[in-house]
Amino acid sequence: MPMTASDLPAALAQWAAERPQAPWLFHPEGLDWRWLSFAAAAAEVERLAAASGAALAAAGVAPPAAVSFVYEPRPAPVLLDLALQRAGFTAAPQPPGEAPRHPVLPPEVLAATGDERCASGGEEVPGGVEVRTAAGAALTVSAGELAASAAALEEAIAAAGPLRRPEREIVVAGPDLADPVERRILAWSLLQGAAVLLEPSALGRPGTAAWARPTVFHGTADELEFLFAEAEQHDREGFAGLLRRLGHAPTPDLPFRRLHTLLTHPVPHQEAWERRGVRWVDPS
Repeated sequence: MPMTASDLPAALAQWAAERPQAPWLFHPEGLDWRWLSFAAAAAEVERLAAASGAALAAAGVAPPAAVSFVYEPRPAPVLLDLALQRAGFTAAPQPPGEAPRHPVLPPEVLAATGDERCASGGEEVPGGVEVRTAAGAALTVSAGELAASAAALEEAIAAAGPLRRPEREIVVAGPDLADPVERRILAWSLLQGAAVLLEPSALGRPGTAAWARPTVFHGTADELEFLFAEAEQHDREGFAGLLRRLGHAPTPDLPFRRLHTLLTHPVPHQEAWERRGVRWVDPS
């Protein structure tokens, strides 16, 4: 069941208590995929929250100040984001290569993440933090809004009327996690207790989705075209093709039997996806 926690660190702590050894964050190391359990992630968030809070206090930075860092699809930035929230700060993620416009974490805290690429920031605006997407759009995210935004996304998914909802969601997270929409989806994933695959390559995300068989997918029109082609090929070949040649009804929901929602709009081939039991929701 989804969490009803008022913030994301609390949701992580609840999942760690309820399902401590359940895999949460999957990430590639070469050709292998590794994962962190809810319990391991929650323990790391607590450790980083304590280290961040102490170091920022020593630097004269107090909550709820925004703190900048690079946010990419790797475990360290995801946990650092949650740790800053846990310590009472406003996490201000941004893509690599942009100059920080908030205080940044001291070097000893960045070193404590085990990932030297965690640094940099966003742009402060009245009432929150402005994080720009690759397309130049902006969204103001104030402290405490992220969990509420994720809960609203769940309401939209439920209202779309998915034909099936699994016991546990599976999500492929894209490479631009500083994008406010991608970040909202990641927040939704945590409230749901979903298994999250952090795909670092934009080119690799459709392929990862094709073999991981997610329950929810957010992607571009080109990525959806790739997934649709995979599904169409499966209908022509393999077991589904054999059934068709023998005169039996095809299995239109394969090969994405678990997929129930596309978080994007518009969706190419909407009617064909709907025949496969897939709905769509605008996540913005």
